[in-house]
Amino acid sequence: GLKNSFPVCYTRESVYEKLIKASELLPDGYKFVIFDAYRPIELQQSLFDSYKEKLRKENPFLSEEELIKLTLNFVALPSYDENKPSPHSTGGAIDLSICDNKGRLLNMGTYFDEMCDKANTRYYEEKIERGEILSDEELTILKNRRLLFNLMTYFDFTNFSNEWWHYDFGDQLWAYHKEKKYAIYGRTKPKFFFYI
Repeated sequence: GLKNSFPVCYTRESVYEKLIKASELLPDGYKFVIFDAYRPIELQQSLFDSYKEKLRKENPFLSEEELIKLTLNFVALPSYDENKPSPHSTGGAIDLSICDNKGRLLNMGTYFDEMCDKANTRYYEEKIERGEILSDEELTILKNRRLLFNLMTYFDFTNFSNEWWHYDFGDQLWAYHKEKKYAIYGRTKPKFFFYI
């Protein structure tokens, strides 16, 4: 099992406030569903190691270096470096989706944390760019992902492009995408966060 996980989600106050504002623009009765937010470094290490081992079983001939590179496509490297913390260890990263007015998750094309090409935020746009015709279901998925993306980016979040569900505000990944010199948040403890 995963070590040091929390039964509830915590995030920074600014992230919480932005989520509230974004939720007010959702269609009537729709709500955000939060899957993950703050993670202690030990949990990040456990997630990284678990995914790397899964990849090792699927790709037994890859070197350790190749496995780490492949793992990094979906799981951030755990970092004790105060200047380069893992996004979730800052309280600025959040994994989420949307449910409709009956509490059903909108179809986003993959499950949360499903690590595959289809999880790429622009997967369906890229199909269109290649000249492929989308099915009605794929068009619905595209629309649902665009709803989440447009709401989150409108409130200054950035998206980790390999994962339609992952958004950042104030952490290193956010600073990189916003071309900021520094992140707002470093690694810290959940006592400084809001319960969501």
